[in-house]
Amino acid sequence: MDEVSKAISTLINKSGNNAKGNDGIAYTDLCNTDQAELCSLLNRCLKDNVAPSIQLATVIIGILKKGKPGHEPESYCAIGLESCMLKPMTLLIHN
Repeated sequence: MDEVSKAISTLINKSGNNAKGNDGIAYTDLCNTDQAELCSLLNRCLKDNVAPSIQLATVIIGILKKGKPGHEPESYCAIGLESCMLKPMTLLIHN
């Protein structure tokens, strides 16, 4: 539970105003979730090696760089929007 709380706090402190992923979950939603239930969910996902597919999907878009021609692929910066549920799990595994 301590690791989950630290992961959520780290993400909240780093993210500021964040965007929701495809699942519609924001970091503030995770903060308002019972930490014991969140810990149980994350542990079950690891134990059973499963997760909702919507939380594993990343939306990637290209943002045109300022002053660059739009017809060249190198003129774009790729931005990925992931589920906020995926990020604490990734952080827990990394730590």
